Amino acid sequence: MAKPLIGYIKATYRGKNVEEAVAFATKKHKERLEFTSSLSTIQKKKSDLNAVIAQGYSYYSYLRGLQARFRIAKSKAGWGVTLNPFASKVVRLQFTWTDSFNAALTFTSYDIEHEKASILYTLASVQSYIGLRIRRENAEEIKQALHAFQGAAGMLDFMETTQIPRITTPKSGDMHPKLLQLVKTTMIAQAQECVFEACLPNSKLSKAVLASVAMGAADRFKHAYDLACGFHANQWLAKCRYPWKLHLQHKMLCWQSAAYYHLSRDTMEREEWGEEIAILNKALAIIKRARALEKPMRGGGWGQAKKYVALDSNEETARNLEASVVKRLKKANEENEIMYHATVPKESTIKVSNPNPKP
Repeated sequence: MAKPLIGYIKATYRGKNVEEAVAFATKKHKERLEFTSSLSTIQKKKSDLNAVIAQGYSYYSYLRGLQARFRIAKSKAGWGVTLNPFASKVVRLQFTWTDSFNAALTFTSYDIEHEKASILYTLASVQSYIGLRIRRENAEEIKQALHAFQGAAGMLDFMETTQIPRITTPKSGDMHPKLLQLVKTTMIAQAQECVFEACLPNSKLSKAVLASVAMGAADRFKHAYDLACGFHANQWLAKCRYPWKLHLQHKMLCWQSAAYYHLSRDTMEREEWGEEIAILNKALAIIKRARALEKPMRGGGWGQAKKYVALDSNEETARNLEASVVKRLKKANEENEIMYHATVPKESTIKVSNPNPKP
């Protein structure tokens, strides 16, 4: 990107302005290189993510400044567009990015609007990683993670509704509307997880409310999973090494099971013993379906299981939930046989209300 811009500056600028402009363009080019380099080493070096985000915003502002000052071509041979009516000469800039889902794929564009969209996409991914990296062990950490996921979703929404329509040239495959919706919905689902975690310690909330919030998370993950199973997303995710579809399905089932588990606690408090057993049976059946996905997610036999850090906590949560359901179900059955003799209704009659509207 730097060479054509610096060449244009040297050909059109005069006096001290040349050195200053060249130095500034070189600095911003290095900033982009540092930004993309930081992204590739985030997990390995535990980079300062706030500094990475600041770099991204700074570079994004620089791109907007270029649009206001120069006539920038949108293609290799295009005439270019500008907000500056006095910019007569064309600057052709080239931007290359790696695909978000498959590191083996690269895409090159001359459209600065595509570059801006790529920066927003990347900033959203960093925001998401901030949310994932927070341990969420107290109310403040849960709040920080919630804001990170909401920020990522908001950035993707702006990108989808405002930035992408400005791109009039071919777009990279990872900017397909269905893939953007998939990623955005996943961010919203993770934000809903944080909402549940924030509600959990609140003793004033009923178990039925907790069940509803948990089912809200399940429905968000279901929406993301349905998008992942769509034609374009499915074709694109097939090129990705990470088991996206299985991960989303696993999360969906875990949250469904959690919703029924908390609903069972509500029926226990209301002394509806038969309903409690039916609900626990349903929760157990669902969590077993989730646990059955864990081996395929790792890619085959346990001896050759792939190490995906993001899956570790999910599997631990699933194990703990299954243990809680099994423990309470065993006790509930024993109590019902000895004391209550309540009729256990069919599982098909059990439902959890969802406070969230359908996407």
